[in-house]
Amino acid sequence: IGTVLEITERIKAEEDRDRMRSFLKNIIDSMPSVLISVDREGNVLHWNSQAEKIVGITESQALGRPLEELFPLLGLLKKDIERAIEKTRPQKVEKLEHRQDEETRYSDILIYPLEANGVQGAVIRIDDVTARVRLEEMMVQTEKMMSVGGLAAGMAHEINNPLSGILMSAL
Repeated sequence: IGTVLEITERIKAEEDRDRMRSFLKNIIDSMPSVLISVDREGNVLHWNSQAEKIVGITESQALGRPLEELFPLLGLLKKDIERAIEKTRPQKVEKLEHRQDEETRYSDILIYPLEANGVQGAVIRIDDVTARVRLEEMMVQTEKMMSVGGLAAGMAHEINNPLSGILMSAL
């Protein structure tokens, strides 16, 4: 009876563990951000579904492979990843410009240090901010046009005043 209870408890614990893993994976995969975790050497430990969509490689194909081989954009940030791990402080890269599908895109990249079960590494979150950057650029252009419009109105007023006086004198 003791052995049966022990096995039953172990099976229940394993089912609970598997259910929790599945739950956490679903949470991570539901995020619109690319989430990748790497070990100290830069090898992929985790790869969410958004990373699969962007790169076109499944998590099982990505696991254990060097990050810069799979995601060349992040190869440029190797020093930032190392700095986050060494200093145990998050690193942030804003509005990183890159080409994707023949189009200029912008990304915010956050690198969080990770230490779990004696393994050091980092979690990298990539957010596409292209729409926000383009909106900001459009707002800057609108402000410039408003300034030019105000300047033109001021100049027209300054020219119009003496012309009014000349016209009154001519009549």
